[in-house]
Amino acid sequence: MNDSDVYANYIRDVIYIIRERASSSMEKARQTSSEFDDGRVSSFREVLALMQSQADAFGISRSEICLDGFDAWTGPIDPPVV
Repeated sequence: MNDSDVYANYIRDVIYIIRERASSSMEKARQTSSEFDDGRVSSFREVLALMQSQADAFGISRSEICLDGFDAWTGPIDPPVV
């Protein structure tokens, strides 16, 4: 495995984990209605939106790094089923 593959796998895994945590936080926010949980979801959404924007700017395919198939600002952001 070359360095490029290692970095791509790292990025893909980190994004997948962020989406998992964001999804979990969204569920918790629905159950608790706390401002803290709402803020946490907003933070995850902002990070994912930034990552999508930067992937586009660098010409990286969103589908290659688990950033496709969702709008970071609206709706579900569950990670893809593997």
